[in-house]
Amino acid sequence: MVPAANEVTGEVDVANTEHHKQIVKARNEYYTGYRARFEDSVKAIVARFDDLRKEELRFNNYWA
Repeated sequence: MVPAANEVTGEVDVANTEHHKQIVKARNEYYTGYRARFEDSVKAIVARFDDLRKEELRFNNYWA
């Protein structure tokens, strides 16, 4: 059976123009930078937490 011309189908044909490719490339580059900054931020927070936790353990051992 051949679908009618105005019937919705599951197939999508997208022409990737140069503009589209540049947008995708810029998005990927921005995301890569954002992810690196985010991971650095999380690592810094975890390191600070670890330092504070070690200090707390030393303090508890001192008073024990």
